[in-house]
Amino acid sequence: MHALTTKDRHGVLYEGRIRRLTPRECLRLQGWADDRIDTVLAIQSDNQAYKQAGNGVTVHVCLLYTSDAADD
Repeated sequence: MHALTTKDRHGVLYEGRIRRLTPRECLRLQGWADDRIDTVLAIQSDNQAYKQAGNGVTVHVCLLYTSDAADD
């Protein structure tokens, strides 16, 4: 499977153990600002935050993709 879903168990091997990314780390990878992340994490469960991060599309990647397509 190439897409991340809420049922997948993805992580990083760290000191012999698998370490999952936190909701904050996932949202940061999507380009969210820390103040916005704080607001979301205060009112939503970790599962909902993971879903938001997983359903998002990184703006920087979209801009790069569309600018490359426009150059063709």
